[in-house]
Amino acid sequence: MFIVQNAGLYGAQGLSLVRQVKGDNLPEGKNIISFDKKNALWIDACGDHRVPSVLRYDDDDFLFSLGHFEADWDGNFMVLCLCDSATLRLTR
Repeated sequence: MFIVQNAGLYGAQGLSLVRQVKGDNLPEGKNIISFDKKNALWIDACGDHRVPSVLRYDDDDFLFSLGHFEADWDGNFMVLCLCDSATLRLTR
């Protein structure tokens, strides 16, 4: 596991841009999630915060959806981090 420092929170806008520009490079079968500030996340009818995600299928089709912010995340999820490579810091 890595701890990423100095990454921006871009939510659905960042996820949509990465899908448009680098969609062919996204891993197949993984839900890519992009966090935003908690108060900017969508809240559903039950009061749960939702996190935007995109899934790339093996036929190059994509599914955009919303995951539960407060839920447990399994190994099928990856976090999208956008940052200036000059300020990126990874810690194990």
